[in-house]
Amino acid sequence: MSSTAIRRDAPSTFVVERYWPTADESRTDAFLEHVRTAIDASRRAGRQVRYLGTLVVPDDELLWSLVAAMSLDDVRAASELANGPFERIVRARTVGFGRPDEAAINANEDSGGG
Repeated sequence: MSSTAIRRDAPSTFVVERYWPTADESRTDAFLEHVRTAIDASRRAGRQVRYLGTLVVPDDELLWSLVAAMSLDDVRAASELANGPFERIVRARTVGFGRPDEAAINANEDSGGG
């Protein structure tokens, strides 16, 4: 398998891109807590997803949430459960953030990023 091949039996990292036109940190933090809660609920419902964290880019009015999952469908379902608008969801390759693994997705530990 080449180093760029995607293993279908291993989790991938996805980026959920959201337009977020507010600089209000408390509103952003409350929304991101809601995102984490929705992803945890999705996991309890049997979807293999884990919240890895979010990059907040206030100057560009963007949120980029990183999610480890077995499929884009799992990420989309969790994102829709959060009731927050998103522009797109794309598969990503992380460099320097560590690699998610199946044990991390299924872990019962606190899934808060940070």
